[in-house]
Amino acid sequence: MNNMKNRISAGACRVLSLFLVWSLSVVSFAVAADAASLSPAHPLARHQRVKKHAQASYLEGMEMIDTQTGAVVTSTNETKLFNPASNTKLATTLLVLQKFGPQYRFETEVRTDGTVNAQGVLTGNLFVSGQYMLFGDRQAHELAKLLNDKGIKSVTGNLYVSSVFSMNLQFTGKDGGTKLLAVLDPQHPTAKSRRRKHAAAVMLAGPQVQISGIVKVGNPADGSVLLATHVSPPLRDIVKIMLCYSDNVMAERFGEMIGGTKALNSFVVTTLGVAPQEVKFATTSGLGINRVSPRAMIKIVTALKGELEKNQLRLADLLPVAGIDDGTMSKRLGWSGEAGSVVAKTGTLTDTDKGVSALSGEISTTGNGSYLFVIFEMHGDVNSFRQRQDNLVAQFQKDHGGPQPIVYTPILPRIDGEDFWR
Repeated sequence: MNNMKNRISAGACRVLSLFLVWSLSVVSFAVAADAASLSPAHPLARHQRVKKHAQASYLEGMEMIDTQTGAVVTSTNETKLFNPASNTKLATTLLVLQKFGPQYRFETEVRTDGTVNAQGVLTGNLFVSGQYMLFGDRQAHELAKLLNDKGIKSVTGNLYVSSVFSMNLQFTGKDGGTKLLAVLDPQHPTAKSRRRKHAAAVMLAGPQVQISGIVKVGNPADGSVLLATHVSPPLRDIVKIMLCYSDNVMAERFGEMIGGTKALNSFVVTTLGVAPQEVKFATTSGLGINRVSPRAMIKIVTALKGELEKNQLRLADLLPVAGIDDGTMSKRLGWSGEAGSVVAKTGTLTDTDKGVSALSGEISTTGNGSYLFVIFEMHGDVNSFRQRQDNLVAQFQKDHGGPQPIVYTPILPRIDGEDFWR
């Protein structure tokens, strides 16, 4: 990012901020423009003369609607195509919610086809199956302790995992099982060859289950006995984590569950009524070249809000709350009186499409209620785009009575303190 050419200076941004105030005073957002097409007196032309090496043009599109009436408050280039970057995750989230429901929980079952003797030896195999994407080292250590508490100190057979079992969002199937084995049995030959030396002492200090066999991929044997079940947090909390940190791996995993981009594009066009020419998702995470119009994204955000309301939830239950939640919005729109008044998903690609920044969500104001909004920008410095977006939102709130923080308690500390084993 620091190596990007034609970086807009802080002084130029201040001039641009003056232009934002001018544009909003006539209830209009600034339009992306080329300096050659502007009159010398135009504020943006003055900005471009101040920074003579700045980019000749950038692209901007947006739309904002009143949440009560659905009326469009303002729009610019609303049907033109932009790269939404990680705003793509909002469409993925909506389809995931419709398929599973916000209260759905992923279950990871631990079974055996053997028996345990008085010495703590399980004669048989251990089976671990499930597709909870956030299953990781912590859950594996908890499993080792749980098995120890049940009197199981060693297993004579193999460790079987399902093909969709994953560890730490990095390892799936057999690789995931090998990582699990390294935590359960740090002394295992396979684990010794894979674990990092600096982690060895920590792993050896925790509860352990010696496994004599190897890792295999397979389903539990018929007649196997359930030893334990890990029940994940509700889907809405998992999605909240994904959106707060804009986790691309999680989004792609969810994409696999909903049928990939083919299903996602079909859903947005067929179910939401988005014009086919206004959407083309190439990934479910937002990486790469995706195309969506501001008008299409407003429909997605509106549908997401509606889906949540059907389940007595709100956008803040899934999207980052600016200035409060950890993640991509923790340091944005968080100054005094502003924190908690904007719920939004960011999107950033520093190199793709010559620089992309997106911000979509909900603005709360003291004077006129709340508004859904989408701001897309391409072909420019992402840091300048972010500052511009924040200025646009803050000025809009100022013009509508000021920001109105919502009542909200972050969920992440609560998740960290819960026990999900049954």
